Amino acid sequence: MRKSNVRSPACARTAPRTGALCRSAFSAKARAGLVPAPVWKTAYRLVLPKEGEKARLQGWAVVENLTGGDWKNVDLLLVSGNPVTLHQPLYTAFFAERTEVPVSTAARVTPHTDDAQARLAARPPPPMVFSAPKPAPAPAFALPGGVRPAPAREASAPEVLAAAAQAAEAEEASTQLLYRFPARISLGTGHTMMVPFVDREIAVTRTWLYQPDTAARHPLAAVQVRNDGETSLPAGIVTAYDAAADGSMNFVGDAQLPLLLRGMPKFVTFALDSKTDIRREDKGVVRSTLGKAVNGVLTLTTRSRRSIAYEITPPTEEDREITIEEPRLAGWSPAAESKGVDATPTRWRYKIPAPKGQTTKAALAIECVDAETITLTELGPEDILARLRGLQNENAAVRDAVARLGALVAEMTKAKSERLQLDAERKKIADDQERIRRNLQSAGQGSDLGRRYLDMLKTQEDRLAEINRADKAFETEIAAKRQAAEELARQLKL
Repeated sequence: MRKSNVRSPACARTAPRTGALCRSAFSAKARAGLVPAPVWKTAYRLVLPKEGEKARLQGWAVVENLTGGDWKNVDLLLVSGNPVTLHQPLYTAFFAERTEVPVSTAARVTPHTDDAQARLAARPPPPMVFSAPKPAPAPAFALPGGVRPAPAREASAPEVLAAAAQAAEAEEASTQLLYRFPARISLGTGHTMMVPFVDREIAVTRTWLYQPDTAARHPLAAVQVRNDGETSLPAGIVTAYDAAADGSMNFVGDAQLPLLLRGMPKFVTFALDSKTDIRREDKGVVRSTLGKAVNGVLTLTTRSRRSIAYEITPPTEEDREITIEEPRLAGWSPAAESKGVDATPTRWRYKIPAPKGQTTKAALAIECVDAETITLTELGPEDILARLRGLQNENAAVRDAVARLGALVAEMTKAKSERLQLDAERKKIADDQERIRRNLQSAGQGSDLGRRYLDMLKTQEDRLAEINRADKAFETEIAAKRQAAEELARQLKL
């Protein structure tokens, strides 16, 4: 967030203390010397050299006067930052109201919703602050938009621009960047002006940036800009030009210049390089798992490896150095063979030299290692078997344990299936007995049919006893095999 300021010591001192209206030449409605105004914008011009590592950077501040009054000989201070700004109706009367207490024996508590952050997020940008003019000598340099020219010799446009930009005093505060202009400005209400605030050389390196999510087959023509000045540079749009041999300028493209801190390099991309072809193949993720088992505790180390292959074909007459950008994933890091990979908060960057006239092949490998500790004795035989299968470092003991566990699991599965069949038969007998008892009550026990029903009940009871004995045997067998599996896991060494 940025704002443009012209300070008023008198208004700043008087208005907050007295609550009076701060009247100036610009607006009769300005209170406390503050009037909301649009943020100032930045526009850059970057002239790239034909050779060398220094480009010329020129910057203008676009200032709009929408405060409702003319600016006449005002001091201008441009501030770039993101300060916390608040608004409060200080000139509105408020009265304390008594709280109505409900008639109740129980205590009532009404919590308040903390929506301060939501309110702050919805606030408009910081306002411009301006002051009434005060006597001052004539300005020492010329600015567009109504600033008085200094009484000096005729100067060319580049000289005027350079003098104006160099006259802007840049100051880096703890959280803001300030530009002070020694010459006062005049700007009519509703008008816009461009004020130069920087004109200097800046370190650049030509490069080509490949972003697969932006263009799958071609890199972007770019420069890496390093701010080697004394202050940061605010973000803004930048238009780039190439300096031709005859001194003319060729348009390269537009880009967005991010906030450029002192000494920090940033990539600025201008155009698509259709002369360079890149083929990218994501070979996917391959996982390998190693295990270590001691006293029934298994430690699994899973290494996930992702490999991405590139084939770069540059123009036949030009070399290329391609900077590959891939999304950075949490928990992943470059593999040992991937040298020279830089990390940003969101991207991996990997440089690949591509000589002209040939196809260059390269690959980027990243890895992720996860560790898991499992107590095998707390698992069932099926889960133990699943954990031990597929280990890359299995030995003879593990293979033997897997075979024995497989046999135990098969036997347990068969026993469980038999128990399910017995349980189904038991349920069927119970349903049939209920039907026989109802019929027996109707026929009577002394009748031939009643005696037949009694024989059927006796036979079914004998079968239920056999089912219960068999079920108990299967239960004992399953428990023994589970105990054998736990003992096998406890004795396993890996």
